[in-house]
Amino acid sequence: MNEQKQPAVAGPVEPTVMPAVGDYVLATKWSDGDPGDPWALGFYAGLDTRLPGSPRHMVHDSQGNNIRPNGYRYVRPIRKDVGAWLLNVAAKQLEASPPGTVNLWTMLTPAAFDVDSEQA
Repeated sequence: MNEQKQPAVAGPVEPTVMPAVGDYVLATKWSDGDPGDPWALGFYAGLDTRLPGSPRHMVHDSQGNNIRPNGYRYVRPIRKDVGAWLLNVAAKQLEASPPGTVNLWTMLTPAAFDVDSEQA
């Protein structure tokens, strides 16, 4: 029997370790990572359990302002160089893509989330 293996992808699966406050993260509202929906790159500010529904991850910009008051459901540390590329090179094209055609979580390689190897 021929079995096809699914390729390994970096998804919004909950990391085994929660990001620490101050970690640089990619955050999305939904698990599908559609760039047409709310998403952000910023600094992890913690988990807010006061909002209705599931707890939400708070993300701040470089000035310490909350990017989205309702927070995000999915968050994962990401390398700063990858974040800079997403914002400065790819964001306009990604956000203009038809709904459901791009997933921010799966379009990036696992190396994008390997913050341990990132140069200081």
